[in-house]
Amino acid sequence: MTYGQTAFEAASVKPVTLEQAKEGRPGVSFSPGSVTMSSVTLKTIITTAYGVKDYQVSGPAWITSDRYDVIGKSAGPAAESGLRQMLQPLLAERFQLSLHRETKDLPVYLLTAGKSTSKLHESAADTKSGTRGQGSNMLFQHYSMAQLSEFLSRLRSVGRPVLDMTGLTGDFDFTVEVMDSNPENPADAKRGAEQAVADPGFAARVASQLGLKLEARTAPAEILVIDRVEKATGN
Repeated sequence: MTYGQTAFEAASVKPVTLEQAKEGRPGVSFSPGSVTMSSVTLKTIITTAYGVKDYQVSGPAWITSDRYDVIGKSAGPAAESGLRQMLQPLLAERFQLSLHRETKDLPVYLLTAGKSTSKLHESAADTKSGTRGQGSNMLFQHYSMAQLSEFLSRLRSVGRPVLDMTGLTGDFDFTVEVMDSNPENPADAKRGAEQAVADPGFAARVASQLGLKLEARTAPAEILVIDRVEKATGN
């Protein structure tokens, strides 16, 4: 089942060896008219193309281990949304990918309001939404609870959807303590933050600091089920 309506004018798909994968840093970048994916798994390509999360893709184990370099260029300027759609026919052509959509009960977290949400401060109307690091903390500006739920859902350490059930409306400014200490060495600070965010308990700590709760439940969610896929040999 293929969903794309347009295709890249030129595209390259190359398998990445184990040695190359160890040396390279995985990443996905978009620019007007092109997309570059470095040392990414097939699951990453699929989630990028279809706008879904890791947990929404069901397929063989190798789609999370084999890595590829992908470059796609359109015939002219194209927005990121269009480039994502162009990845879909590329997947069908180079990986012989076919899939279908199903609704399945999946493990989720419900983000709910606790007894106190005093650390959530209502944002000024003209504040720009975003996050940034500040020492051992992470600052969230002009963030809704829906955005916070989406942020937590994207964390690999969470591994399941986080649904906003707080009932809190509007946008907020708040600060989350990521690490217990603030290393002076920038490299140590970066490493410490990455380790903290990768900890399975990070999302629950974020919620607790803000007077919120994470409750484990099951709920229906759409998933992509791979019917057929083959390893790309490169071009």
